[in-house]
Amino acid sequence: MFVVPVPRRVACAFLLALSGCPDSAPVGASGRGETSTGVGASGSTSGGEDTRASASTETGEPGDGTHGSAESVCGDGILGAGEQCESGDFGGLSCDDFAPVDASASGMLACTDACEIDVSGCSFCGDGRREGAEDCDGSDLGGETCMDRPDFDAGSLACAEDCTFDTSSCTRCGNAVREGEEQCDGIDFGGETCLSQGFDGGTLGCIGCEIDTSGCAIQRCGNGTIEGSEVCDGSELDGVNCVTLGFGGGTVTCNAGCLNFDTTDCCVRGGEPCTVASDCCNGFCLSNGFSGFCLNE
Repeated sequence: MFVVPVPRRVACAFLLALSGCPDSAPVGASGRGETSTGVGASGSTSGGEDTRASASTETGEPGDGTHGSAESVCGDGILGAGEQCESGDFGGLSCDDFAPVDASASGMLACTDACEIDVSGCSFCGDGRREGAEDCDGSDLGGETCMDRPDFDAGSLACAEDCTFDTSSCTRCGNAVREGEEQCDGIDFGGETCLSQGFDGGTLGCIGCEIDTSGCAIQRCGNGTIEGSEVCDGSELDGVNCVTLGFGGGTVTCNAGCLNFDTTDCCVRGGEPCTVASDCCNGFCLSNGFSGFCLNE
């Protein structure tokens, strides 16, 4: 422990307050003031002890006037007045004490050679600035994208509340798993169909993990246009007739649902089964009323 020497005028004022001390010490023959212990011109007490030695520590080491002053000395390892820190002593402060409102802190404070606190080793998650060990902070992603993250090639990279990357909206198209902002992947359409996409039928496709509706159709049976899964619509038979369907002749029509042909008015050739004459194109059916065949002309 250092012993701090007290100036004579301060000591006298202190003693005067306690027990009364003369305003000035008597002046000796030499013109020097003498203390009550009898310090003469030589600076010795009546016992001959020299009181002019510089400040010393308890160990008897001579003082150099630095630690003996009342002011703090930066670098002495003791946090004193006017100093923000001393070595590892920050007066109980930490990075948390310097964090902005609504931000969390991590990292370590440092102390400069001038005994001032250095917060460059602190990171403040939530202040919108990527720093220290943070992956990101708010919208500051450090220029990173999903494509810079392993296993992803598209999507939107985000920052989580703990300032780590949030890859939940990142995707890898082609892994047959619909994820992130993908509309589809392979045959995974997330439950979507042509019907849910506003069409009347058809088959969805997936190109570049985006839904392809070119195989879907707006089917309006009765509008005279074959669409989607329709095989015919009204008089639009797509080139089909009774003969192409295997009959001898007659007239084919489109059924009410536009999904099948109506062959009621088609007829068969001679030699083919018939029940009534109208079944035969030539109108001649040899039948017992239950079964028969068309006669050849």
